[in-house]
Amino acid sequence: MQSLHPVGAAASTQRETELLLREVVQRLEQSATLNEKTKQIQKWPVEKGTLNGEIQDLKDMLEVKERKVNDLQNMMENLQEQSRDKEKQMGSLKERVKSLQADTSITDTALTTTMLERLKVEHKMALEVVMAV
Repeated sequence: MQSLHPVGAAASTQRETELLLREVVQRLEQSATLNEKTKQIQKWPVEKGTLNGEIQDLKDMLEVKERKVNDLQNMMENLQEQSRDKEKQMGSLKERVKSLQADTSITDTALTTTMLERLKVEHKMALEVVMAV
């Protein structure tokens, strides 16, 4: 049985070696994975800085757009107010034109009546002259 013992001891040593080898391989794989993840984690601050810069740029652009919108709204309100003022002016001018047209119509009627009276007088005088001759 002594001869089996060294063989058994060698087999046991071989198994231990295989187990140790597997353990070393697993540790190396874990170490490689950890190194990979560490590199990824180290990139995060740079990416975060880049993203923060992009976010700030977008915020600045949004602020500019909001100011433009406010300016355009103010311009629109001013133009609407000017339009209302012009409409009031147009209404006043239309009323004035109607008033002037009415005055002109009355004046024209008075002139026409006066001219008709004068023409009648002149016609009557002309008839009298013709009759006298």
